[in-house]
Amino acid sequence: MKKLVIKIQIYQISWTPNIVWAVSLLKAFEYIEQIWWYEVLEEVEKELIEYALEKFLKIKGLKLIWSKEISSRLWVFSFIIDWIHSLDIADYLAEHNVCIRAWQHCAEPFLTSLWISHSCRMSLYIYNTKEDIDKFFDILKRAILELK
Repeated sequence: MKKLVIKIQIYQISWTPNIVWAVSLLKAFEYIEQIWWYEVLEEVEKELIEYALEKFLKIKGLKLIWSKEISSRLWVFSFIIDWIHSLDIADYLAEHNVCIRAWQHCAEPFLTSLWISHSCRMSLYIYNTKEDIDKFFDILKRAILELK
């Protein structure tokens, strides 16, 4: 009987550093420097947060999760509307080319502690404008009227 001999060669692979990540990080820093660094980000952030917060507080039946104080807000707004499921709101907005997050956002323990099973989350960033916020609220108001 012949023996089958299999030779396995072990190669030492020298791993390449994550150059794509490094270049991406560099490009992100260059972008932030191009728009006059962090002061501009803070200024735009504050302006958009104030604008969006005013509009959120005007909608009856909408409850913001977290603070209503501008000083303790970030670009993210989580909210619920008692009589409409978050997935229904997200679907309606998506049909009108506005994307939000819906359900538990990897925050189930936090939502459970507030006795909330799901929520919607709208996020802003430096590339958003007041017109984007207006569009979001126009479509959200229509969703509330049609879905309740």
